[in-house]
Amino acid sequence: DSLIYRHGISGADINLLPLYQATPPEHTKVVVAIVDTGVDPDHPDLQGQFWKNPDEIPANGIDDDHNGFVDDTLGYDVSGDIISITNPVPDNDPTDIVGHGTHIAGIIAAISDSKGIVGVAPSALIMPVKIRPNATTSVAAAGIMYAVNAGATVINISWGTGYRSLLVEDALRIARLNGVFVAIAAGNNGANSRLYPAAGDSAFAVAAGDANGLMTSFSTWGSQIQLVAPGQDILSLRAANTDLYASANEPGVHIIDSKYYLADGTSMAAPMVAGAAALLLSYRPDLSLANLESILRFGADDLIDPRSTGDSLPGRDTVSGYGYLNVAASLNLAVQGGVFIISPNEKRRYTDSMEVRIGAIQGYTGGWTLSWGAGVTPSAWNDLASNSLVPPDSVAA
Repeated sequence: DSLIYRHGISGADINLLPLYQATPPEHTKVVVAIVDTGVDPDHPDLQGQFWKNPDEIPANGIDDDHNGFVDDTLGYDVSGDIISITNPVPDNDPTDIVGHGTHIAGIIAAISDSKGIVGVAPSALIMPVKIRPNATTSVAAAGIMYAVNAGATVINISWGTGYRSLLVEDALRIARLNGVFVAIAAGNNGANSRLYPAAGDSAFAVAAGDANGLMTSFSTWGSQIQLVAPGQDILSLRAANTDLYASANEPGVHIIDSKYYLADGTSMAAPMVAGAAALLLSYRPDLSLANLESILRFGADDLIDPRSTGDSLPGRDTVSGYGYLNVAASLNLAVQGGVFIISPNEKRRYTDSMEVRIGAIQGYTGGWTLSWGAGVTPSAWNDLASNSLVPPDSVAA
């Protein structure tokens, strides 16, 4: 074996560096629930990053907040450690013994202290909700419901199956009704297929991108995809004494050292978006769920040829959704607002005059200019109309 150095194209990233260099004033701590294998509570890059149940007295054996869970001070283990599909025994210790959830936690909220790594949202708080090894649909749904009832604002789901569960979808629907943003990994089969819950009606599905700003060959794609985010060669945290790829006949290959690990998958892409959502909400806690999702979508960088296969797919498409996550652009929309084109619709042929309708994002009241150019990447633009006022319902062009 030899050491391989990974690198990508400069600028082909989620545009997070401007926020690290000039962080806007923080408004609030956003709680992100990781419904997964648990999280290592002793990892040095996560110290001070855990949500604490303010209404529960630690280790007194009493359900102080009357939520049905005893001593759930730092989250909960809905699954329990003993494998039993029919009768799982939950407990109050969501410690990660697999490594998957800890890797996700680092991507979202590893602290910024000039050591190790830093998460997308280092000001966020992590709520571990353990649903493995007994990850049945009922346990998964219970984990989602725990996160919602405990007050999580963002939930990360980096798991899925080819089978649809109405119980899990009901839990996700309740999360939406409570204004909770849920980022869901699209899957890793490299095909145009529907894996669940990413393909469900209440899903915000995330595909995996590489360091060149393209989709990976292993990422699931299709009409359910909302965004693409980095999911290949992702350096994050290693839970104590774990090796995620050992069962795949790659023991020791992905271990950087005792605290850090390299992993691939849409499991790593979803927490990029969950972290971005937490970051946006920390600056704009007043954002509604619908506004937050729109800001993430419209701030993305369009992928014209998502898989470098010669495609020409301007605008939203059924391969890469709205494009590659761009955190700084989404934050700019959250703070300043913007406009988007409601009609004409993409991929519809117009043979006569048409009406161009413009909508506002996040209460935008500024000016706009409507221009057109030939081709996918025009070399010149021609102005059609402009206005210095709030966008009207329609603009004739």
